Amino acid sequence: MGKSKRSSTQYGLVYRSIDHRRIRDLCTEVSKSTLPDKYKPHEPATGFGDDLKAFALLFLELQDKRHDADYNPLVRVRISDAHLAVGLARAAIAHFRRSSATQRRAFILLLLFQPR
Repeated sequence: MGKSKRSSTQYGLVYRSIDHRRIRDLCTEVSKSTLPDKYKPHEPATGFGDDLKAFALLFLELQDKRHDADYNPLVRVRISDAHLAVGLARAAIAHFRRSSATQRRAFILLLLFQPR
């Protein structure tokens, strides 16, 4: 959709359609040295590079932090924790943007359309 469409209902539809379990599973697989067989036909020729793997690992870390903050009543989040999480999120976005367009496209297609 692109950020120029941010105020459109279509952007909202795409934005809210990402299944968090699905992206977690995909990030787990992409961060490994070898993809499962069902993903291999859809892997870019050069593979998922270091930047996309770094994005995947940071996503997993941030999702764990969010789950702790939302669901663990024993966790106390300090302002410094929030600043750290924002820095990690910015780093994740930077890694995603530095990955090649081919790698980003393959990742997003695997996220949206699960191979069988």
